[in-house]
Amino acid sequence: EALLAESWYFNTVQATLTPDTNSKIALPPTYLSVSKVSPLSAWATQLPIRSGYLLNIDTNSLAWGGPIVVNAKLDLSFNDLPVAAQQALAYRAAYTAYSSDVGGAGAAVWGQLAQESYANLSAENARQLRHNTKSSAAWGKYKESLRG
Repeated sequence: EALLAESWYFNTVQATLTPDTNSKIALPPTYLSVSKVSPLSAWATQLPIRSGYLLNIDTNSLAWGGPIVVNAKLDLSFNDLPVAAQQALAYRAAYTAYSSDVGGAGAAVWGQLAQESYANLSAENARQLRHNTKSSAAWGKYKESLRG
């Protein structure tokens, strides 16, 4: 789950969440964390989850006035992960088990394989993400400042 706590191309989605008739936003059980997206800021605000509902940090309540756009990190099963992520997890688990049970030089080999597989996963993530400055929130804020 530590791997899924990070933002990867395969476990992060943007979604519009709409309140129910009680003005609460119920989250699917697959959402690990949720961040509110702001069009004028490059930073997203982490929103707390309380009993399966999204907490409105502006009002400190579960009530929402309307739909919000969020980035959500998803909890995925091992079989739903891309191969690079499966390898990173498998090598990390092997390193942890081997170093705690046996130790020695063999643990170093598993540690190196774990680091290499994580580097491969990071490289794959970089290839999959859009690195376009003009589509970022910071660019929108910059363009807005030029108008004033």
